[in-house]
Amino acid sequence: MKVLIPPPGKLTVYFDVDDTLILESHPDLGETFLLNDGEGWFHYQAHASHVKELKRLRDEGNLIVVWTSHQLGGAWAKQVVEALDLDGDNVVVMAKPDVFFDDMAAEEVLHPSQRKFLK
Repeated sequence: MKVLIPPPGKLTVYFDVDDTLILESHPDLGETFLLNDGEGWFHYQAHASHVKELKRLRDEGNLIVVWTSHQLGGAWAKQVVEALDLDGDNVVVMAKPDVFFDDMAAEEVLHPSQRKFLK
């Protein structure tokens, strides 16, 4: 069993991959990098402000979980973390859950005030 516990006084922060950390792109739109999404190699761009925020939170010692609902699951999240140089001892990658069991509704587990929709 793996236990993921943030250090005392630190947060556990989840970042989505697609349209949060990376954006589908075109080589004419600025600096891009190639990723293989399981169907071929495509150009992507980092979502600069979100990547900057992740790095800040990571560097402060918070536990960072990069997750995705992409068909490749954790392998896709890992590829993105490596491409964006986001790795660290406090960074974990995983697929988003397919099913959620809890005694509380999702909005109780993660109150709307705790959700961050970064644009």
